[in-house]
Order: sequence, then C-alpha cells, then structure tokens
Amino acid sequence: MKCFVYKPKRKVNGKLVVGRFYRGRYRLDGDPSFTEISLDVTDKQVASAKLERIVRKTQQERVGILPSSEVQETFAGSLGEHLADFIAELRRLGRDDRYASLRESLLQRILSECKWKALADVKPDSFIKWRQQQKVSPKTLNDYLLAVNTFVKWLIGVKRLNIENPLKFVQKITEAGTQTYQRRPFSEEELAALISLPTRRSVLYLTAAHTGLRREELRSLAWADVSLDVESPFLAVRPENAKNKKLQPIPLHKEVVEALKARRGNLNPNATDLVFRDIYPDWKTFARDLKRAGIQNVGDPNGKVHFHSLRHTLNHRLQDNGVAPTVAQHLMRHSDINLTTRTYINSASLPLVEAIQKVPSIGKKRDTSGVLNTPLDTPHLVPAGHLVSQTVREFTKDEFLKYLQETDLSPDLTLLVTTCQNTEKVGRTGFEPVKT
Repeated sequence: MKCFVYKPKRKVNGKLVVGRFYRGRYRLDGDPSFTEISLDVTDKQVASAKLERIVRKTQQERVGILPSSEVQETFAGSLGEHLADFIAELRRLGRDDRYASLRESLLQRILSECKWKALADVKPDSFIKWRQQQKVSPKTLNDYLLAVNTFVKWLIGVKRLNIENPLKFVQKITEAGTQTYQRRPFSEEELAALISLPTRRSVLYLTAAHTGLRREELRSLAWADVSLDVESPFLAVRPENAKNKKLQPIPLHKEVVEALKARRGNLNPNATDLVFRDIYPDWKTFARDLKRAGIQNVGDPNGKVHFHSLRHTLNHRLQDNGVAPTVAQHLMRHSDINLTTRTYINSASLPLVEAIQKVPSIGKKRDTSGVLNTPLDTPHLVPAGHLVSQTVREFTKDEFLKYLQETDLSPDLTLLVTTCQNTEKVGRTGFEPVKT
C-alpha cells in the first residue's frame, strides 16, 4: 500500500504556482493504479490524518467490516423512498393490488407512528413500545410485524441494507385463545336456502359453492374462460387472476353447468364479457342475502360465515362425501395439503357426535352365550380347548408339597397325545408303525 499528500503545482506565465489545498493519493494492494482525492485542507498534518482515515475506511469496506459508501448513503436515505420502491417491486412480481395496498397501508402507519424516517431509525425497542400501545387483536399486531420483516428482508436482499434484520428477535404475540370469531362453512340447509333465494345472484353463489372460486376470481371470470358445450364441462381461471398464478381447469358440477347455460341463454354474451358482470355482490348485499335466507351470523358458537365460507364449504363437502384429500387439494388448488386438511377445516362443523356414537359400548353388548363381549369381564370362565378354566387358589408351602405327593399329574401331561392305528399311512409319513 502506498499513500501520500501533496499540493498540486503548475506553471503560470513561466512561474511555478503551488496550490493552496492538499490532495491525496493512495493505492491499495491489488489496485492497478493510484486513486486521487481532494482533501480540502491547507495543513499538511491534518491532510495526512484525513487521508489515513479515508484509506482505513476503504480497506474496511473491502473486507466487509464496514458497509460500502453506497450502502451507507442508502442507510441514511429516506425510508419512504425505499417503501415506494418495495411496493412497486411487489406489483412487478405479480402481487395483486389488494395485497400490495394492504402492505403499503400497514408499513406507512408503522413508519409514521414509530417515527422511522431513515433505515437507521428502525429499532426493535421502538416497535415493541408502539405495539404495547395498540388496542387491536394479536393477529393484527402479528400482521404488522410480518409486514415490517418482509420489508426489511427485501432491503437486505437488494443490498440496500447489509446488517442483520433489526427486528429478527422480536417475537410474535400468542394468538391462542384470543380469536374473536372463526370462519365456518355453510350447513347443507343454509347453502340450499342461500341458493334458493329469488335473486339473480343465486347462480353466482351456486358456482362459488361448487368450484371454490375466490371473490376476485369470480369477479374477473369471462365467458371465454367457461367451456360448457364439451364432454366434460370446465372453467379456467387465468394465471393473472389466480392467487397461485397458475392456469388450472376446474371441472364443473352438472348443477352449475345447467345454471350457467340458462344465464348464457338469457344474456347472449360476447366471449370477453364477464360472467357475473351485473350480479356481483358487495359485502352489504351479501349480508342482506344471508339475512333473507335466515342464516344466523351473530352469536353462533360455531363461527361466522363470510363470502369466503363458500370456498370452505366446498372443502367440507368434498371430504364429507369421501373424496380423497389429495384430490380435494387439487380441486381447492392448494399448494400444501395441510391447507386442505387443517386450515380449511372447521372443527365445530365436523360430525364429532356421530363419530363417537359409532364406537361400540364398553361392558354393555352381550354375545349369544350370555357372556359380556369385553376384556373387562373377568368373573366368567372362558372355554379353552377340551378343558374349562379352573379357579385358582393359593397354597402354603406345606400344602403344595402334600398336593404333589398325593396327586398323579402324568395323565394330564399326555392327555392330548393320540396314536395312529393306520400302519400303512404312518409308514408313508416316515414314522414307525405302532407295535401291538
């Protein structure tokens, strides 16, 4: 390594003129040439100290002890600008507007109320203090933590932050026992009542219950996506409208096929027209339809029904009717079978009472011999071969010795051994014939 300070010199009208301010030059090991910088000081000792600090900082950056100058500038930059870039990246990655807008709303609130203006302001203690002041559910607070962690991990991934996530050790709040309600599926009676309403929206509810389409998938479904006149009717959710961004055909129940054909016949639509263009309900309309169908949605111990409950209902109906979990997973378009068998299952809606009644009674059912059909029924004797179990009694040592002396046990030891009187047959089997 070489480094030195100097004052630049030049000739003016044949005279050598020395500059007022010092400059510095250095070349670290491996550098092909010198790096020159302006030190902007007139004292040589100060200039040398300043150059020494610059060289030391450059060396630390190269070995990773310090972040680069670009990262340090980013670290001191506006956090709001980083947030705007993050949300723009989410949309470029194909996240839907609802997801991106929700993330932006959560992060903007945290940045504002925690007074985070730059990356250097992101501290775990400020987030924890803010969280302690909130009067919302633990699930909502965990959503805020998830949003911040996702944002910070993105900053680390794009090299705008090269330190460990400041919120890495902030723990989630336990949600157990704090749920205010649970989403439940529709019962068969409720579903029939909703679909039987005298409204054009019935065909939408029927389609949702048989296909499990999500709200936005139903909203964006066009007639070009529906094939009703083929041997196996189906519909397809376009990748840009699907949550998993995959094109997957969904087979249609004959009941849905008939309803959609009737709607198509009434509308005579173009291929690009939306299937449910004029009947898609907002949440207020859906709530009114629930009330008209007589569906209880307040104070029900089993949970509440939402529009998404129609999707949950499909999963329950598939499994109630013996569809294999793997097949149900594909029909539900779940990436993980645990979503199908656990997340989308409401325990209160399972036939638990019927299941427990299928278990045989203990100590009640008798067989034809009048003996209780249970291993707990020990007072009765059980036949064993040609003999009947004898009652067991306890002997003293003297009584046991006297019993052995007076009792001939040899017949019992040979009782089950029989002889074969067929000499010819015995000979073929390799045994000696019986001698008489």
